[in-house]
Amino acid sequence: MIKGMIFMIKERLSRRRKRERFPEAEVSDDLTLHRFFVLFLSSFILLTTVALLPKGGDTRPFTEKLEDRINDTSMETYQDSLFGYTVRYPAFFEQTPDSLIDEPGACRFSYWDNWIQIVQMAFIQSNPRQLTVGQGMNNIGRSLHATKESEGKDFFILSGPLYIDGSRINGYRFHAKYVRHRRIWFVLQLTYPGNCSKAVRRIIRQIDEWKVWENRSSCGNGYEIPVH
Repeated sequence: MIKGMIFMIKERLSRRRKRERFPEAEVSDDLTLHRFFVLFLSSFILLTTVALLPKGGDTRPFTEKLEDRINDTSMETYQDSLFGYTVRYPAFFEQTPDSLIDEPGACRFSYWDNWIQIVQMAFIQSNPRQLTVGQGMNNIGRSLHATKESEGKDFFILSGPLYIDGSRINGYRFHAKYVRHRRIWFVLQLTYPGNCSKAVRRIIRQIDEWKVWENRSSCGNGYEIPVH
């Protein structure tokens, strides 16, 4: 113990004599220490940055990765038990349980990620005045603030910015197909962020090509439905 203390005292005296005899050596030591500190800090920042980068991950924009995922996934088929219609949706979309949907004949499939939401839904809308396809497109298109419209023999398609209860949802759009059948419209709709328009093109194509019934002449509850 005493020997150790004596050694420390001698070491300090030696360093003091060195500084007195060679003051430039102290400056040199300070410069060396400064350079070491800068090098250490730079290395730490570099290592931290590398550690935070995705390891072998996909660094493409989210919308591009989403497009690939939608294009590559399989499509599930849902059949409504009340009206017998069928819809197809991406396998990784989450289905809302029928027990949580109050509206008869409706279904909902959604996807959440990266602070965005994409929702595909089908529902029944009444047509008590038996509006024609053209009349329905004009009336419903106006109420939904549609900016693009097209029609076929028994359907029309609308798209535009998304409004809910009269208020525009910033950055979101909708695309919907209405198929006329007697006093109702069968509706298949997609709501999505505008910057994901390219990513959801596969779903939009399926909506445009949607057939309400796939070779089905009646539903399980006794409704008589002609082959569509």
